[in-house]
Amino acid sequence: MAWHGIGPNVQRAFVLVAIALGSACGGKQDQRVEEGNPAPAANARSSAEPYRAPGGMPRSAPVLGNDVPDVEASAYMEANGVSLEVARERLLIESELMPHVQDLRERYRERMAFISIESMPYQHLVIGLKGPATEPVQLIRVRGTDVRVEFEQGYPYTAQEFSDIMSKASARALEFFPDVTGLSGRPELGLIEVMVSGTDEQRYLTAKAELEAVAGIEIKILLGRSPPRDLIDIPH
Repeated sequence: MAWHGIGPNVQRAFVLVAIALGSACGGKQDQRVEEGNPAPAANARSSAEPYRAPGGMPRSAPVLGNDVPDVEASAYMEANGVSLEVARERLLIESELMPHVQDLRERYRERMAFISIESMPYQHLVIGLKGPATEPVQLIRVRGTDVRVEFEQGYPYTAQEFSDIMSKASARALEFFPDVTGLSGRPELGLIEVMVSGTDEQRYLTAKAELEAVAGIEIKILLGRSPPRDLIDIPH
């Protein structure tokens, strides 16, 4: 599914915000540094983490100097189908990308939807931008390697805009949905998924309309959902 002309290259399963019941409805939300931030971000994306393990999960500790923990290098190797040597070098490159990520974030702050470090089919940065204007591919030199910076335009919200919408929705979710188990932000689709434990869609239609009016965005109800095990914080 596309949104406002977003092509197949951005139709990834972004789940940039998954808020467990306590966080979603308690008014407090932890903030994370996305891989450039998820987000968004929206797989979504979520939305450039300085400490990110293979598959996009945060790493427990940073890579320091030329030292890459064996467990991280091995996990990266397995997840991405590369040699151990390539895995180590990519993790070292990733550890030195953050100053460049911050520079890109500042440069495109008016349009940025998310910035993500991607591992497949090669290591590169992807920046999602609000609006139709295109940007050419850029190259960043890190540890003697040219890292591509690729842009995907056509996102309906910037990261800050979607974060504000998510804040409105999460603050009122429990009020409208007493059995809410989580929220999932889908900025690339222009909607928020509300997960509930119930299975009767009809009973949620009024609450859906009320939350849509408050948040100013489409709400999609996901029935029969238990609380998620992991918490992915709202990106900024």
